[in-house]
Amino acid sequence: MGVLRSASMAAAQSLSPLTLSAEDVARLRPLVFGQKVERRLWLRASIIWHLAEGMAQQEVAELLGVHLRTVGKWRTRCSTQGVSGLHDLPRAGAPSKYTAAQRCEVLAIACDEPRHHGVEANDWTMSTLRLAQVLLKF
Repeated sequence: MGVLRSASMAAAQSLSPLTLSAEDVARLRPLVFGQKVERRLWLRASIIWHLAEGMAQQEVAELLGVHLRTVGKWRTRCSTQGVSGLHDLPRAGAPSKYTAAQRCEVLAIACDEPRHHGVEANDWTMSTLRLAQVLLKF
C-alpha cells in the first residue's frame, strides 16, 4: 500500500503546471477573490488558481485542507471543460410540481391575511394554505 501511495503521489507531483488562458483567469479571479461566492465554488476555483500558479497538487491539497483526489478531480474537470466545469452538474430528480410563478404566488398569499383570499382564519396553517391553493385552482 505504501508503494502504491508513493507512486501515485509521485505521479501527481510530476504533472506540469496548469495553464490558463487570459479569459479563464478573468473568469476565475472573481470566484477566488469575490466577496459573495458559494464556498464549494470558491474551493474549486482556489484549487485551480493555485495549480495555475505552479503549486504541486499535494501542496494545494494541504493548503486548502482537501484530499489529493479532490485536487486531481477539479484539475481534470477544468482541463477538459474549462472554468465552467467548476460549477455543479445538473442533478437527477423529479421535476418540480409547481412553476416558479406558482411558488411566488403562494409565498405572496402566505404573507397576506387569510381573509383577503376567501379563507376564514386569523393565521395561515398548512391546511388553510392548501384551501387557498384549491380556491386559486393550482
